[in-house]
Amino acid sequence: MKRYGLWFASALLVAGWVLPSVQAGEGAIQQLGVFGAYQDAGDLDQGLGGGAHCTFLFLEVAPGLDLGFDARGTWLTFDGEDNDLQADVDMIPVEGSVVALYSIREGTRPFIGAGAGYYFFDSDEIDIDDEVGFFARAGLEQQLSANLSLFAEAKYLWLEPEVEGFSGDEIELNGLGANAGLSFSW
Repeated sequence: MKRYGLWFASALLVAGWVLPSVQAGEGAIQQLGVFGAYQDAGDLDQGLGGGAHCTFLFLEVAPGLDLGFDARGTWLTFDGEDNDLQADVDMIPVEGSVVALYSIREGTRPFIGAGAGYYFFDSDEIDIDDEVGFFARAGLEQQLSANLSLFAEAKYLWLEPEVEGFSGDEIELNGLGANAGLSFSW
């Protein structure tokens, strides 16, 4: 199962990297960025980490409204002293989403998105199965210069992986998260 998840994650990242080179129309926007991440993940409590993203905005639906694809990878760490499982856990989401950004004024763009990801887990204390999850997000991007912007977003995650030896064999990791970081556009 982990091998298939690794292939899925690799394909998602390659698509996010290659897609921008496929006949980008006039006005297409490409971004690479880094961000800090926070996730309240139910039974795992609160995790902190960081990640990177690649965004390709390829379709202007209406004046000021752009539609595109975002691929990202994140690394989150959950402390065993703070969670219901009493185990240190690393969660490595590899996610892809459709995103829509709307320019409300020069350099300021709120956005929404929804997507799916494959969530890898690593722990020395428990065995959590890697799992597919879904999320929705909303945020704001503020341009700082011609090619640099700051973004902040809220994200809700739906994820319920199986765990060996845990009552019910399934844990609930649904919860609200937040990301903030910098993006470079060209």
